[in-house]
Amino acid sequence: MKNNWPLTILSVCMLLLFSTTASASVMRHELELQAVNQPEAVLTALPEKIQAANTARDWQTLSLLHLAHANACRVLADWTCQREAAQRAGQFAQQAKMPELNIRALIGQSRAEGALQDFAQAERLLAKAEALLQSARNDDLLAEVMLAYSSISYQLGRFQASLNYTEKGLKLFAKDPNQHPANSDSHTARDKGTRIRLLRNKARAQIELAQPQPARETLKQAIALNIEADDFKLAGELYLETARLDRQLKNLDQQLISTAKVVEIAKNLSNSQLKGQALEIEGLTLKDSDREREAFVVLSKAYASFEALNLRRDALRVLQELLPLAIRQKASSDVVSRLTLELVTLQRRIDKENKALASANFDARLQYAKQEFELQQLSREKQVLQSNEALFKKNRNLALLAAGLATLFSVAAFVFAYLQRRARIRLHDSQQKLLAITENIPAEIAQLNRNYEFQFVNTRGAALTGKQRSELIGTSLLNLSPILAPQRKLMADRAIAGETVRFEESKSSMDADSRESTTTYEVVFVPDFATTPDAMNQTKGFFALRFDISRLKQAEFELAKMAEQDSLTGLSNRRHFTQLVEKAIERANADRSNLSLLTIDLDQFKQVNDSHGHLVGDAVLRHVAKAISDSIRQSDAAGRIGGDEFMVLLERTPNVDVAQHIAEKIRLQANQELTVLNTAVRISVSIGISHGANFHDVNALIAPADSALFEAKRAGRNRVLANQV
Repeated sequence: MKNNWPLTILSVCMLLLFSTTASASVMRHELELQAVNQPEAVLTALPEKIQAANTARDWQTLSLLHLAHANACRVLADWTCQREAAQRAGQFAQQAKMPELNIRALIGQSRAEGALQDFAQAERLLAKAEALLQSARNDDLLAEVMLAYSSISYQLGRFQASLNYTEKGLKLFAKDPNQHPANSDSHTARDKGTRIRLLRNKARAQIELAQPQPARETLKQAIALNIEADDFKLAGELYLETARLDRQLKNLDQQLISTAKVVEIAKNLSNSQLKGQALEIEGLTLKDSDREREAFVVLSKAYASFEALNLRRDALRVLQELLPLAIRQKASSDVVSRLTLELVTLQRRIDKENKALASANFDARLQYAKQEFELQQLSREKQVLQSNEALFKKNRNLALLAAGLATLFSVAAFVFAYLQRRARIRLHDSQQKLLAITENIPAEIAQLNRNYEFQFVNTRGAALTGKQRSELIGTSLLNLSPILAPQRKLMADRAIAGETVRFEESKSSMDADSRESTTTYEVVFVPDFATTPDAMNQTKGFFALRFDISRLKQAEFELAKMAEQDSLTGLSNRRHFTQLVEKAIERANADRSNLSLLTIDLDQFKQVNDSHGHLVGDAVLRHVAKAISDSIRQSDAAGRIGGDEFMVLLERTPNVDVAQHIAEKIRLQANQELTVLNTAVRISVSIGISHGANFHDVNALIAPADSALFEAKRAGRNRVLANQV
């Protein structure tokens, strides 16, 4: 079965937390609450208070003040400042021995890393916070963790996962309705903001999942709660989601009103991200109203705001709207070239980031299980050898005792000494054999006692720590990496309790070209049971095995990619394209929008294969696939359905003219004379279109397009015909 330790930790944490009553409210400094609406004033007041707390060596207050600093930076959208302040808060929380404050610092760092687009680091920090929550149980903090997970999932386009996390977080507040009264103290009043943000994220995910009515109800509930919380920035974010919902429902006038409110709030808070989001939705509204020139100006400002904050995914989304506008507005070639280059660069960078997201490979785990079994066999052999050594020590003592007796017993003493020497030779040979095996296995191997201290480590394991083997003996595993220590302790305690546990660790590094790479390890902790009869079934420590599975992770990613792509053209294959059409039909039926499907077939392609061979035929197919990719929009989907048949899916096409325009563009791009292997080939394509709304299944959308294609072929080929449904 697939080993997924982060989900295991999460499940355990949730089970333990829900089985107890909620803990006291989260500790916060008054300046952290003030930062919500007066971030500049808080940043001005902080230096003096930090200096006073530092003089008094008051670590708890210092941690709270740096958390206030991080919150002020968050409101001002200064993510680097937020991350650094949260890191300092965590350092002082550890000195103060305050796990709750350390957890809050980890959550703050994670939110900043997510805003800076480092989602892998953000998730690692949240996993560490969850591990600490096992001992410092607090429903409010767990709700903040769920909030952070939902935000990361939304940014990565995993909208259903984002919705699930918000519902888990809101259940924590539903456990005790009297836990958060409206007239409570400042601590609980601030925690109400977490509940409002969970509702905001829930509405945001519902909008993306085409659930407008539930989203409207969720936003009403959040706005009502925020009137009491009096959080200006959060109010702006709620108005922003209201504007997005109004745009989805085509309430353009109401959308412009909500957008204006967001812009005003963002201006007062100097929050560039919120301003950029408001400008984006305003620009889209203007575009929907056919005011494209104004839309281009407003969207350019939104793009500049996102670019200044290094919000790559937001910037890419706006850039995908800007480039078509620039082309339609007949902007200068310099402007179009610049936007195109920036779009390609951003897309490649984000694609590279997405390649880091892959799950474990089951076949690889079987291989590692086999290696682990072999190592367990070696461990048992070592236990037998140690038992023999104990037996021979007992024999030596008997021999020494017998030496003091009469000459009769001298012979027995000599025999015992001889047997002891033979046993030591066998024990030494066995130990050398075991050491040789551990040195040649491609894994890090170590033996640790119940205090997590190294008793043995092979050369590979020592080398990766940067220390000599002799230096590691007696050193605690928990001191090697403060970041990984909570997780390692959790798993080590389970191994000491007699359980074999598996989990994964990741390590980031920079290569010679300053490119960051991540190495993924699978770690196995195996109990080291005592061998003496009086301590049977008790552990004296555990064995640690660590394997590098980075290549297998990458291989699984590539296999998943191949399962969705046509190997010849790089377009979606038939199965994946059908899935895309099914989802598009669901979205179109939910928001009552139109869909168009293009069925494309090469004219007399069989003659090309028969006359010139399959190598030429494959080159022709690749040419047509490129013509399709170059002609469609970023939001459209294309697939090779089989042989020389292709399909293109166009969402939200207002009328059939748009589909016909794109189809004609594809036809003209494809209809060229190619020279392949010194052979001139002239090709053409025929295209059938289906256009309409309220399709009940995939066949209902494809059948009219196939019919139009048949008519185009019968009318003489090399033409486009459409059926409106």
